[in-house]
Amino acid sequence: GSYSILPRLTKILYALPASSAQIERDFSVCGDMVTSHRGSLSKENVDMCAFLNRNEEYVDITQC
Repeated sequence: GSYSILPRLTKILYALPASSAQIERDFSVCGDMVTSHRGSLSKENVDMCAFLNRNEEYVDITQC
């Protein structure tokens, strides 16, 4: 029917963040990691550090 797109549209809309605050915090964390003293960090290491920072409540760093 003409409303068959509504379930897909609803899924997309609910997946979008309500504000940009979280992504701004994430970029800030990455910016703090990549400094002139740590300029040689690889993209993969920056990505992993950002992931761990964002999910620290789910990660037991003693197991890393």
